[in-house]
Amino acid sequence: MTDFFKDALKAWEDRIRSPFLGSIGIVFIVCNWKPIFYLLFADKPVRAKFLFVDANTTSATLLWKPIIIGVLLALATPWLKLFGARLAKVPTSLLNDLQGDMASKRRINDFRKSAGEENAKAELEAAQEKRKIAAAQRLEDAKSIGDDDVVEELVSERIAQSNRISEANEIDEIRDTLSPVAATIILELGRVQSGRVTQRDLLQDAHFLQELSKVLPSYNHTRAEVETREGLQQLKASKIASSDIEDKWRLTKIGYELFDHLVKAN
Repeated sequence: MTDFFKDALKAWEDRIRSPFLGSIGIVFIVCNWKPIFYLLFADKPVRAKFLFVDANTTSATLLWKPIIIGVLLALATPWLKLFGARLAKVPTSLLNDLQGDMASKRRINDFRKSAGEENAKAELEAAQEKRKIAAAQRLEDAKSIGDDDVVEELVSERIAQSNRISEANEIDEIRDTLSPVAATIILELGRVQSGRVTQRDLLQDAHFLQELSKVLPSYNHTRAEVETREGLQQLKASKIASSDIEDKWRLTKIGYELFDHLVKAN
């Protein structure tokens, strides 16, 4: 009887392969749930259970209702599915259109940002090229005059300007590779008066932890410790920060230049 009850509970799954038998089984359980429950779980003698089942069931509940309603349910189920699919068709289509529009707008915004960055980069390169042309022209004019001092001064100025541009480009490239945690550590190391702190000092600093919580999506103390350790190692590998034998960290020259850039950006 227990096996029969378990099989009956799986009728809905069996209905996929045999919709009529499954539907009839479901209706049979619905019509006779009380006698079935009493027969399986009541703490009564077997004879009392049979008497209860006989008193609470009829040929209609045991046979005719399950067959008739089960067949009707099996026949109606495909139509109900079709009706539900038709009802869901319009909102599903609208939802897909909305999601497609949002994705398209995001792509358009990304393209616009990329185009803006490319235009700004092109303008910067054009300005640098103009400066190079102007410097070369001044150098040629000085050579035509024959003033060696002016020529030497212009050459030195051109070299210094080229070095400044190269350093600025290098700093921008390094800054773009920094993780948000590494950038937060740079700002904290540059802010410290002594310029030398341990990892433990950082993790006990309320200001640093507050800034760190802004860049970590799910912040907790353990993650803060792990991310800080990884960030310090990234800075050390990039020669932005260094540590001594006491495990105290400080910024290098490039680190302080990055600190200045980050402060201006913020």
